[in-house]
Amino acid sequence: ELGIKMIAYSPLGLGLLTGKYNVKGPFPKGIRGLLFRQLLPGIQPLLNCLNAIAQARQKTMAQVALNWCMSQGTIPIPGAKTVQQTQDNLGALGWSLTVGEQDELTVAAKRSPKRMVQNIFQTR
Repeated sequence: ELGIKMIAYSPLGLGLLTGKYNVKGPFPKGIRGLLFRQLLPGIQPLLNCLNAIAQARQKTMAQVALNWCMSQGTIPIPGAKTVQQTQDNLGALGWSLTVGEQDELTVAAKRSPKRMVQNIFQTR
């Protein structure tokens, strides 16, 4: 109504939605690795869908995830530690998922029994 958009915090799920990690590992060290071991098995439907769309579109999973956020009317703010990650993030711009692809991702997310926990890395 007011044209105000929401900011999508951690739109790549701490890296879980990039395809960099899988249930077999390797996992990051420390508490993030523990979290990933718990979450990855429960988000496989979403990861499989992201991967299928990414391959069909010749995009990365991160690009599809970010584009999906934008298609929902949010402004994703992804983190980037390298120039390559920044360039990959930019690849989410200039194209749009079809309504069918958006629906597939939404259904896959709903079929994924695990949900992201509160960002424990922002607590003191």
